[in-house]
Amino acid sequence: MKNSKLPLPLRFLIVCISLLFIISCEDDDSNDNNTEIPNIVIGGIAPLSGDAAIYGRIDKLVSDMIFDEINANGGINGREIEVIWRDTKCDPALAEVEVQSLINAGISIILGDGCSGSTLAAAPITEANNVILFTSISTNAGIKDAGDFVFRTAASDETVAEALGAYANENFAKVGIITEETDYAEGLTIRFLEIYTGSSVDLRFPTSQTDFESEVEQMVTDNVDAILIMPQTPAKTRLIVEELVEIVWNKDVFGNESLYIDEEIVADYNSEFALWNCVSANFVPPSSSALDDLVDDFQLEYGEELTLLNYAAPTVDRDQILIQVLEDIGDETNTEAIRDALYNISNYEGLSGTFSFDEDGEVDLVATLLIFDGESFVPEQ
Repeated sequence: MKNSKLPLPLRFLIVCISLLFIISCEDDDSNDNNTEIPNIVIGGIAPLSGDAAIYGRIDKLVSDMIFDEINANGGINGREIEVIWRDTKCDPALAEVEVQSLINAGISIILGDGCSGSTLAAAPITEANNVILFTSISTNAGIKDAGDFVFRTAASDETVAEALGAYANENFAKVGIITEETDYAEGLTIRFLEIYTGSSVDLRFPTSQTDFESEVEQMVTDNVDAILIMPQTPAKTRLIVEELVEIVWNKDVFGNESLYIDEEIVADYNSEFALWNCVSANFVPPSSSALDDLVDDFQLEYGEELTLLNYAAPTVDRDQILIQVLEDIGDETNTEAIRDALYNISNYEGLSGTFSFDEDGEVDLVATLLIFDGESFVPEQ
């Protein structure tokens, strides 16, 4: 039977092949054990540069802090969450480009934008692709009709305009209005004029304008009782205020959030604001230990004070709601299930208070008047 033995070279070849097979299998097992779980990747659009960066910056910084904490504690179902941020510069045309780019990259959930015009420009694109668009800062009333996949945790401008309109009805027979030609600012003015029962001088200006001498002179000529300032950003507010100071304006001034959110403007024109009995309006989150913790965490994370709580609180709520929904759904690409889960959010207890989403993806939060008390703007009592 000695002829049944295989030749030595052939036996050696078989042994080598067997060893290679075993090593290959061990490598495969090793690779299987070390396979990294893919991140949950979502998009974010925000004005991260330009005059409106004050909005985008708070959106990004707060969200980054929230998601970093989640990732440090194991992520969402063991998966880390990653946000790809794109700068829209508060430009609706650029928002369209950036949103389409994110969708082309396979993104199915997009946060933002901080400017209403950009959110409204992005909405038809996200809607056509069944992509979730979830904002915490955009407030234009038209966003409620922007689509079935569009949600926000911000109070609508309707409530801001209603607060300002009621205030004007009680105090002024004739109001001069200076409004920037953006979706956010014009939306506010349109709603204000639906509520205000007195007469008005309604002036609009393009975003590129930097000189407001003619507008202020018009208000003097028309002898208005007060001026309502409705710009998109605090940068334009400063320019208008500078012109009012130049002519020694001595009547009332009231306006949207841009009148008070820049602390440097308030500090620079403290005495003028007191003379003008300045009043603004916006959503104000209720005081709570959780809100205090957010302020402390932000200070620890970034080494600066968190002041824009009216933006920060809804941003935390948006991100925490999204985390909760993703934990339940388990698939960030199943946007129909995510949409339905968001609609089912009811009596959510967040930093903004207790709220629910309605059939338009809107929350039932309202704005309040903010009165300048000689040092700062405080909620009306």
